[in-house]
Amino acid sequence: MNPTSSQCVIQAIAFTPLPRMDLEGNGSNELEEDAVTFVCELDPIDTHGYSGLSFPLRLDGKQKEAMMNKLKEGEIISNESTLLFTNGIQLSDDGMYVSSPDLDLYPGSKNVKQKDSRLFVTGDKNLLVVKVIDVNGLAVAESLAQISDDVFGSFSNPVNLKSQMSACSFGKVNFIPGAFPESAGDNADSPGVIEVNIPISLTASNRYDVANAVTTAVQEKLGTSLPGPYQHVMCVLESCYVGCGWKAYAQVNGWQSISHDEFYKHVRTQMHGKCLLCMLVLSVAIEFHILIHILHLIYSTWAQFQFS
Repeated sequence: MNPTSSQCVIQAIAFTPLPRMDLEGNGSNELEEDAVTFVCELDPIDTHGYSGLSFPLRLDGKQKEAMMNKLKEGEIISNESTLLFTNGIQLSDDGMYVSSPDLDLYPGSKNVKQKDSRLFVTGDKNLLVVKVIDVNGLAVAESLAQISDDVFGSFSNPVNLKSQMSACSFGKVNFIPGAFPESAGDNADSPGVIEVNIPISLTASNRYDVANAVTTAVQEKLGTSLPGPYQHVMCVLESCYVGCGWKAYAQVNGWQSISHDEFYKHVRTQMHGKCLLCMLVLSVAIEFHILIHILHLIYSTWAQFQFS
């Protein structure tokens, strides 16, 4: 593949690992990848007009260390800084390879240490939840209505992501079920939730291909580019089969997250240990662990505290 554009947007991807007890019998007792990896989002002119499609950056040890250091020091900003396509960049089906020892980066306009104002965004936040069905029909058992209830409390569930984030932030953050364009039909029976079919198998595809397939399918169904009107797009898979060991992962400072099995609805997983938005409201800089990466706000906060 020879890209038409001159650069791609760097994204740091952070994972929530499964505890060891959940991995017994699955052939692994630890996350099969680093806790943070890097991908690069291509320009739509290189992806047949689709936005949000990315390729993994296949970095060697020294390059990965350099990238992590730049992220920690605020020299690059996930979802803002760009990697310039130079003669040392090779783009293949399984990712981007950089032959030169140094990465040709454009740092972006802001520095993490300057406390980007987006870290403290409050108010209404449009959230779209996507139930994914693979080519073989694999999908979580929950209906669209049940998923909507689990995330937004749309019908009878009193403890859900919407209620807990509102309580944790003292009412400063309000999740709104993402509305659909008129062309996509009505979603009154399952507010904020859609389902899409992807043309590949979960059991035989890596997570990069799955994420790109889901992103493409959502854009085709809604007739709009992503993130579009949504602050967050939360994708729910039936399970993980290739490159596993995680409950969920998402872009740092981005809009998309992916979880599998029933983890999407575990309030304990979503809100574990520390109330992140309470810390934002109170401006309390304490150590914490992120257990689900589904929010732009949470990821940005994690980047600030974890990398500063």
